[in-house]
Amino acid sequence: MRTRGLAATDVGLRREGNEDAYLSSDELGLYAVCDGMGGHAAGEVASRTAIGALEREVRARAELLGSIAREETSARNLATAAREVVEVVCAEVHALAMRDPDKSGMGCTLSFLLFAGARMVMAHVGDTRVYLHRDGAVEQLSTDHTMAHELVRGGAMSLDAARGHRLSHVLTRSVGQQPSVEPDLLLIDAQPDDTFLLCSDGLTDHLTGLGELAEPLAAESLEPVPGALVALANGRGGHDNVTVVVVRVDADGVSSPGLVSSTTNQRLITLQTAGLCRGLPFTQTLRVLHAARIRPFDAGEVLVERGTLVSAIRVVSSGSVVLEPSSGETLGPGAVLGEATVLAPRACRSALVGASPGELIVIEADALLELARRRPWLGVELLARLGAAVSGEVAVVGERVLATGAIPLAPSHLF
Repeated sequence: MRTRGLAATDVGLRREGNEDAYLSSDELGLYAVCDGMGGHAAGEVASRTAIGALEREVRARAELLGSIAREETSARNLATAAREVVEVVCAEVHALAMRDPDKSGMGCTLSFLLFAGARMVMAHVGDTRVYLHRDGAVEQLSTDHTMAHELVRGGAMSLDAARGHRLSHVLTRSVGQQPSVEPDLLLIDAQPDDTFLLCSDGLTDHLTGLGELAEPLAAESLEPVPGALVALANGRGGHDNVTVVVVRVDADGVSSPGLVSSTTNQRLITLQTAGLCRGLPFTQTLRVLHAARIRPFDAGEVLVERGTLVSAIRVVSSGSVVLEPSSGETLGPGAVLGEATVLAPRACRSALVGASPGELIVIEADALLELARRRPWLGVELLARLGAAVSGEVAVVGERVLATGAIPLAPSHLF
């Protein structure tokens, strides 16, 4: 697998200096954009210091990245490494600001992609953005760390109102303005022809929506794309520095299990069509998948014995399962079992048995709770879906009791 990055940066039409900085290294599989802030050219110093420290720290982890690329080490270590790198970068920028009164309070945003074979991690702090073009659709992978978007997430402001609002550039997280910072991290299995865009707000402030990015990111040749996006921003006023890094994934005939396999993509599609995640953005569904564990099974294998205390949601990703004793209904991909058990653990009244070989996506209650703690907005969304699912099942059970006088043996949501 190869990645190829192309970049462009411009001071814009209203600024005297360029406080953006970027890195596009095919050698390292590392692509980054920083947007500096601070007086006396301190923003420029912050962003360039961050880029230099980022490159150095990634190079220092070459052995680990090689191990992940060869699938000898868990991809989760890639996220751990990215977090450690951000911590070092933040501490270095902060220390520099503390040593020089002219640079006091300086900082920068930081968004980067780091590839290790077919595995990739996004690390993000601030309001630079990261987008993914895959299968004809554009998804925004990053979430702005601004006061306006905090209000959007809290339901106090609409997304349309946030655009251009005076709080839309007031950062809630940055690199260097404090000794440490918590980055947003997102692990992705890269797919052939994936195209990523990293850019400063000098571009995104001039975009009318994701649709404007679909055509340029789908272009067969990426060479003109960075320059064209810079020209678009300047053509609409160019009120800020604008920096663009475009990255294309190329299988290049090299065998890479994580790249050529569509397993992860299929799991995402399954979750997106299941009730728990239906309607959730791509990135949020991906976070749910990361919180889960995958349980392969064979035909006839007992996955959960009758009477076992259950506190997990199980989604059939592939193959099929049956509940025994039951009506004999076979449950295929997308079927969800045990939703109510994450709210209140219970002994299941049926055994869960594999009908044909496949796998389950298992989301334990503790993992769901930790996800909700780290992502309150997502936690609320998932809780609402769980409540709706359980309420609907209870209503169905009530109707059956009234119609037949018998309590159904084991509704799937209750197991």
